Amino acid sequence: MRRPSGVVLTAFVAVVLIGGTNFVAVRFSNRELPPFWGAGLRFAIAGALLLAFAGWRRIPLPLGSRFPGVALFGFLNFGIAYALAYWGLLQAPSAMAATFVALVPLMTFFMATGLRMERFRWSGVVGGIIAVAGVALVFVDQLRATVPPAALAALFLQAVAVAVSTVLLKGLPHADPIGTNAVAMLCGAALLLVLALVARETPVLPS
Repeated sequence: MRRPSGVVLTAFVAVVLIGGTNFVAVRFSNRELPPFWGAGLRFAIAGALLLAFAGWRRIPLPLGSRFPGVALFGFLNFGIAYALAYWGLLQAPSAMAATFVALVPLMTFFMATGLRMERFRWSGVVGGIIAVAGVALVFVDQLRATVPPAALAALFLQAVAVAVSTVLLKGLPHADPIGTNAVAMLCGAALLLVLALVARETPVLPS
């Protein structure tokens, strides 16, 4: 087995750190901003910055025939998933969201094998179960909190949306990940801002 390079290890550590603090940051955002507006503002800024970087680096964007699939990925992964996450985290602890997200690899694995995109491997199942158990063990105290069923359902459906979007992305034509995420984030942001408008949220900026 080849040893991963320093760049790969650094990227892995960065993903773990960012992912681990993601839902904590959402809880802080919900203290100042309405949920859909806060999520939409976040991804509008992130998508615009990524789009500017793609333009600077002359990275091709997935437009034309590739756009519908990337837009659907953005609606699911950044729009629907984060609408559910931000709303659910109004009443649920961040540990609850982290535990549900730990189910995503298992959900993705079963969806991909069911669609014959991947072969069934017991190692994948065991690895997913260990990941869920590990997250639950770390946050066991917070998981004992009483959470409204609607918030629990929202966080579970958020994990489902992420899993579905991951499987969808696997089936899309290959494209540069920076360009793909820039377009997808902006599509997700548009959906979130429409939800904020429908919910009559007040657009405010963080202090």
